[in-house]
Amino acid sequence: MMLFLVGVACQFQACPGPKPAPEPLISPTPAPTAPPPSAVPVAPDPPVARYSGVQQAEYIKTAQNGFVVARGLKSEAFALAFTAFGEAGGASAKGLASKADVADRRALIEKCRLANEDYLAFVGTQDDTYRQELAKTPLIPGDVDSLVDDFSKKAHADSLKKVRENKRDILKAADDMMAYLDKTFGAWKVNGNNAVFTKPADANSYSALAKKYNAFVQAEQKLQADINVPLPPPGDSPIPSVAPSPSASAVPATAMPTP
Repeated sequence: MMLFLVGVACQFQACPGPKPAPEPLISPTPAPTAPPPSAVPVAPDPPVARYSGVQQAEYIKTAQNGFVVARGLKSEAFALAFTAFGEAGGASAKGLASKADVADRRALIEKCRLANEDYLAFVGTQDDTYRQELAKTPLIPGDVDSLVDDFSKKAHADSLKKVRENKRDILKAADDMMAYLDKTFGAWKVNGNNAVFTKPADANSYSALAKKYNAFVQAEQKLQADINVPLPPPGDSPIPSVAPSPSASAVPATAMPTP
């Protein structure tokens, strides 16, 4: 008897599997995805003042007092040095009986110079100093910025700087005078506040230095007036001006500027 097997030949040989799907000619670009909400930066809300107007005024007063104290230290240091210079004779020849006396006077001028430079540096950064004092209080940054801006407009920083720079010129001119007296020591003698030279040429050279000094003193008076800083009466000056001596070889004493 003959048997016929139909449709089962694949059991004895490999059957072809399904055909793979054709690949696309261009790979699809994935759609952009939005960053998670946490990745988006959000500006913080500005601080809100949590104090009353009365409290704010007290905070401002505290900061102003701190600034005044800081400025007062610089001002007092210069005033003490300048007063010592004035009491010793200032830029005049008063009390200069030896070269050591001249050296001591120049040392006083140097102390004034250092104190003035320190004061000048303070003026240049006084806005920052006031901001630091305000920052010590509970005032919010917005109020601090506003107060510093207002202070900067009214503090006369430029005028104060000019006063200190002119003071630098005054001290330089005073030291030039002392240096000349040291150089010509023995060729002059003291007559009250004046230096009386034996040679007219020496007297003329020294007189030119004294005139330069006095010009800076007069310039300071105008600078002080520009910022409404009251000047003491002429009689309060440590070294009052003295009328020129009738002698052609005498150099008049110089006026002292304010500290």
